[in-house]
Amino acid sequence: MPKRAVSKTFEYRQDWKTIDFRRHPEKYQVGIGEQGVLLVEPYKSEILPHWRFRTPEIAEQSAKQIYRLFQAYKRQDDFVGMDMARKFLQMGYTRSRRYANHPGGTKYAGKKPKDGAPRTKRKVLPQAADWATSPKAQSARIFYGYYLKAREDAKYRRLKAAHQAQEKASRGKGPVLAPGTTSRPPAMAQEKMKSGKRSAAVKTRGRVSAATRRRRRRRSRPRRPRCMRSRRRRRSRRRS
Repeated sequence: MPKRAVSKTFEYRQDWKTIDFRRHPEKYQVGIGEQGVLLVEPYKSEILPHWRFRTPEIAEQSAKQIYRLFQAYKRQDDFVGMDMARKFLQMGYTRSRRYANHPGGTKYAGKKPKDGAPRTKRKVLPQAADWATSPKAQSARIFYGYYLKAREDAKYRRLKAAHQAQEKASRGKGPVLAPGTTSRPPAMAQEKMKSGKRSAAVKTRGRVSAATRRRRRRRSRPRRPRCMRSRRRRRSRRRS
């Protein structure tokens, strides 16, 4: 079976079945959008039973309950739980929107290419006539409202920034900086970096071909005055 592609921002090769992310929040990755929403335990098992969007009434009850869980995680300073609740609210919006645009849930014509097969551009099916007023569109609006409340929560944004800073440091992309500090190196370090670049440029000179070096030497030679060149031509004609 072909290996799943590895995202630059989300590592799918973790042992999802054994990791308890409540005990090990440092292993949690925020990712992009809804990445990992159906993988992170025990939060998936706590939130998924409440996730429904079949009718606007069901969507309202579902979004309210998931937002209550978001607030409960917030009181516990549990960022992973807050972010997972946010992802389920976002997924409620995107899935409802998908079924509002395409009642069968199928967006593209033709079969989806198998893993490892070359990707081909598939045609998007026509949008439903009632895409803005259907029950699924109403469900999408309900979920979107709660999703915005979770996403813009001040405490959630603060905890998310701190978690992403730790995540970045653990990937080796740089240390977590204290407030008021800068990531630029000091002046002495910058000078060393510049000198290193110059020495690297000198080393690459040996890789130039001999013909290129000869051509450069010819260009760098000072050209003789015009009178000397014409005098030289006259002498060569006399000798001939």
